[in-house]
Amino acid sequence: MYFHALIEETEAVFSRFSCLNKIELPNRFAKIEHTEYDGVLTLENHFYRLNDLGHIRLAHTYAPKINIIATFFFPDPDLQLPVYSMEFVMLGEKPIIALMDMACLLKPMSESKTVEDFMISAHAAYPEYSRNQPLPEWFDQCRSGVEFFFRPTLPEAFKGLSQLNLRLLQNLTELILTPDSYGNEDAVLHQNNIQAYKMHHRINSPGLRLMNRSFGPEWTQEYLGSYLFG
Repeated sequence: MYFHALIEETEAVFSRFSCLNKIELPNRFAKIEHTEYDGVLTLENHFYRLNDLGHIRLAHTYAPKINIIATFFFPDPDLQLPVYSMEFVMLGEKPIIALMDMACLLKPMSESKTVEDFMISAHAAYPEYSRNQPLPEWFDQCRSGVEFFFRPTLPEAFKGLSQLNLRLLQNLTELILTPDSYGNEDAVLHQNNIQAYKMHHRINSPGLRLMNRSFGPEWTQEYLGSYLFG
């Protein structure tokens, strides 16, 4: 449960909003376990609704030799707000990947320059986490251009990366406090782009093979399509 503290820290960041509500998922999706040859693999989900603003979704997968956490913010389509995505992966004691991005999916968006400035400022504050490896094709196809994509060499790097993630989430909450709205036509376009973004992540989820193997293709398809990226 290497990344479990990030769940509470994320909830604390968004607790400034009185409209934050935890979503009660069906038991079979809130937490699922599967016995592997080297221990129990668990997937925990923590989903929240910011009423009239958007959805926050955290998925934590862990086993004796696996630790993966993903965080997403999906805005309501009528609001000029970015999506946020984060994923940290460790296998055993080996760190694999850390990615964080805040992307405006319909431009022009009133906050596009602010989002870019947030990310550029974060890069300046954490230069040690600038990209150090080529991007995988699936991520290259959906990134903002100011993303963080880093392959740590030591597990201790996730301490600083976790602080960076919290900084970006706090930046995001500043935008959520006073969002501008889209007109009806642009809201439809934004919704289409959000759905396309979700579909891209659903098809290219790095954990897809693991979930299919451990929890079954039927469960995985419903989970990704109706819950995490629904």
